[in-house]
Amino acid sequence: EEVNAVLAPVRGQSISDRVVLETGLTKTVYETGAVYVNYHAETRTADGHSIPGGSALYVKGEGQP
Repeated sequence: EEVNAVLAPVRGQSISDRVVLETGLTKTVYETGAVYVNYHAETRTADGHSIPGGSALYVKGEGQP
C-alpha cells in the first residue's frame, strides 16, 4: 500500500533513467520527478534526501533538466 502511494504521482509516465546509487538503493527518474527505493533495513541518504529502510520516496522535479 505504501509503495502504491509513492508510485501514484508517476503512474503511466515514462522512465528516463534508472541508477543504482549503491547496492540496495536505487533512483528511477520519471517525467515529473524521481522515486528512490531503499532495500536496506536502515535509513540511507541520497541527493540530500533521507529514505527510511525498506521504503520508497517520491521527489517532485528531482532529476529533471
